[in-house]
Amino acid sequence: MRSKDPEMMKEIIGFVDHYYLKYQEMPSLSVISNGVGLHRSNVHRYLIEMNEKGMLTYDGHFIGTPATIKKRQRSIMAAHVGSVRCGTPEFEEQDIDTYYSLPEEIFGSGEFYIVTAKGDSMIEAGIEEGDLVVVRKTKEARKGDIVVALLNGESTLKRLIVSRGKMSLHPENSEMEDIPIGEEDEFYIQGIATHLIKHIASSIDKLK
Repeated sequence: MRSKDPEMMKEIIGFVDHYYLKYQEMPSLSVISNGVGLHRSNVHRYLIEMNEKGMLTYDGHFIGTPATIKKRQRSIMAAHVGSVRCGTPEFEEQDIDTYYSLPEEIFGSGEFYIVTAKGDSMIEAGIEEGDLVVVRKTKEARKGDIVVALLNGESTLKRLIVSRGKMSLHPENSEMEDIPIGEEDEFYIQGIATHLIKHIASSIDKLK
């Protein structure tokens, strides 16, 4: 690999630090690309070389500079994803919109990701369109868990119901029917919902 520009390395570190301290989330490759004026693939190559030089840590997903590592010592990083790959709770960089820093005291330890709720199928569980749902990465769940699941190629957020040995996905909306899961269906658990992050309307909103 051809050695990269030291000044650009410093600029990348500076951008990551500034972005994280301002937004409390880690910038994606696309955000860094726009911020420093490099193509996304070049940003990736820079991060790999900087990791090899010990200037930061980069494992293909998470970036850690000396400043952000110190600030994140009691927090966990969760990727906000638009989709999850078939059959697994793992995801690729292109699936990730951004990263959020979650305090470990509240969310606990483990591996998490975040999805944005869509539609009104879970409103009776307090989950509304636009809410951020924190999901613990796992391939297993117990009955009654609210899960992110892949059913025949479609990702969905529903409560897992098990009755008489048969599973179904239950929407928390009395106007909707359960979705049965048959032996012929392609079904994968992609995570269990553990927390909800949502906006609560207040008088401050009227001042915006």
